[in-house]
Amino acid sequence: MNSPASPSFHLVPEPPTLPEANAASASRPAHADNLKILIVDPDARATAQLEQLCRDLLGHRIAQLASADSVEAAAARVAATAFDFLLLDPQFWRSDELLRFRALGTLPTIIVSAQTDLAVAAFEWGVLDFVPKPVNRTRLARALYRAAPQPRPAESAERFLAARRAGRID
Repeated sequence: MNSPASPSFHLVPEPPTLPEANAASASRPAHADNLKILIVDPDARATAQLEQLCRDLLGHRIAQLASADSVEAAAARVAATAFDFLLLDPQFWRSDELLRFRALGTLPTIIVSAQTDLAVAAFEWGVLDFVPKPVNRTRLARALYRAAPQPRPAESAERFLAARRAGRID
């Protein structure tokens, strides 16, 4: 009698313990406006498209929209600015570069990549969302909604209570 074949498994290394990116990001409150977003993508056209979509979808809520095309440039930007979240395409990165970048901090991250096979690993690393390329506006909007704190409705100084009595509102 033949024994059943053993299943094959692909082992994924555990992500490193991630320290805070910098003191500013550790203490920053979640604001609905004045968002600071970093786009990390080596493709200038893809970066321009993501910038435009972010501006279209978040509009006046964006205080800063920065970009980086390499691990080194992204690391420098993250060290200097308390970003609220980042959009990251690790397409051309070697695994050691990605580990180095991830070790910089616990910045909320949305992966935007044509490499859909990265999706499962990305969620194991704790990313907020994975948006496949080519980027669909509706799909990106859902991811940005998860990443960006939502504005609170303005509270009115006036408050009204209405009661219906005998068919009339008093």
